[in-house]
Amino acid sequence: MKVLCTSTAYRVAVNGAHLLEFGHRVKDLRSINLLSIYNDVTLTSVLVDRLP
Repeated sequence: MKVLCTSTAYRVAVNGAHLLEFGHRVKDLRSINLLSIYNDVTLTSVLVDRLP
C-alpha cells in the first residue's frame, strides 16, 4: 500500500493500482505528522519517502 500526499489529496494505491483518493485542505504539508489507519490493515513496516 502506498499513500501519496499531494497539495489537494491523499492518493492511495494497493499492489501498484490506484484505489482511492481523499481530498484535504491542508496548506502546509510539512505539518502532517500522523496517519491513522483503521479496520482490516496490519502494518509490518513503514517507509517515509519524499519526492524531490
